[in-house]
Amino acid sequence: MTEPLSTQQERAWRALARLVVTLPRALSSDLQGKVGLSLTQYTVLMFLSEAPDQRLRVSDLADKVAVSQAQTSRLIDTMARDGLLTRTQSKVDRRSRLVELTDRGSELLARAWPVHLASSRRLVVDHLEPATIADFGRIVEAMVQASENPGR
Repeated sequence: MTEPLSTQQERAWRALARLVVTLPRALSSDLQGKVGLSLTQYTVLMFLSEAPDQRLRVSDLADKVAVSQAQTSRLIDTMARDGLLTRTQSKVDRRSRLVELTDRGSELLARAWPVHLASSRRLVVDHLEPATIADFGRIVEAMVQASENPGR
């Protein structure tokens, strides 16, 4: 039988569970209200901007954004219609589709970045003591690893 959580553990778990829902919603709301992007769309633009030649395979983008390939494909279609990115076939592997950031996507990302930065500071970073940021980052990274590799 699994041992119940202590009161302190239960409190921490419930706060984290709530944050997992409310934080992305708040970040997305800020971006949507100021530049018309969802958090997921912002994340797509960010990863493309950081990729070599600002281009990624659809499957790699889906992994980075942490949504299904079907959701990623729908998102890419919408963003391509808005002129933020293009979808092309790989010249190296004809089975692979590539997504590339457009100039318009880069410009929108440049406008969205300060909004996202301000939200990230207000909602997360400003609540951390400077002495605890490294520990917080290590703990969150460990949780990410555990959730991405649940069998390990």
